[in-house]
Amino acid sequence: MIVPTELNTYSDREKIRRALKSELKKLVDILKSDYNKKVVKEIQDSTSEIINSLDLTHLPNGIGIYVAPGFVREVFFPFSVAKKLSVDNQFDLEEINMLMNRDFRYNVLAVGLNSSRLFSGEETSLVEIIDGNFPVKYEDVFEKQQSTVTSLYTNEESKTDKSRVEIYFRSIDKLMKGYDCSKPLILLGTKENLEGYKKVAEHTDNLIAEIVGNHEKISLYEVSKLVWPITEPLYLENKFRFL
Repeated sequence: MIVPTELNTYSDREKIRRALKSELKKLVDILKSDYNKKVVKEIQDSTSEIINSLDLTHLPNGIGIYVAPGFVREVFFPFSVAKKLSVDNQFDLEEINMLMNRDFRYNVLAVGLNSSRLFSGEETSLVEIIDGNFPVKYEDVFEKQQSTVTSLYTNEESKTDKSRVEIYFRSIDKLMKGYDCSKPLILLGTKENLEGYKKVAEHTDNLIAEIVGNHEKISLYEVSKLVWPITEPLYLENKFRFL
């Protein structure tokens, strides 16, 4: 679901929310003919939750909502988009590809002890990386990587909370190798977690900022608002240095 969000007046904000709800109604009507009531209700409820929680105070040019059973994500676009409603067995990623192919990109890593999340950003927009690597859950590191754990530490060392946390941070840093570490990096997390991660990390050469706080459950839009004051000067420098 893609909806333009360019604002001309203050009253346009609620028009955008109404437009999203209208598109959701169309989506539900389409799904009813092919899917059972339980699946349709799940998609309707999860999408409604996104729409109702949107902060419309500072929006870029468009919003995309990608939803499937057990999955829903919102993406904000810093360029003009056309309204679109696509229902298929795979996501229509045209706008996502446009976002990823723009000039200025950066990584945002939210480091938390329950789980750590990675975002790929451009301008005011972020896409959360949801794949076989991220989010990284603390408990999964010791279930899936037991051989790595035992090779890095002795059995006695691995029993301590301190060494387990260090293993977890090393695992995150190892995964970061696959996500273009040449891009500027912003770290989010508590002071203790950020210090622990930086102590063992090998992929922080392009670290440009740290935002201290507990951000494990922060929304995608809230992450965008936190990092934009940091990335805006870099973006403008990148855009206008060729003029």
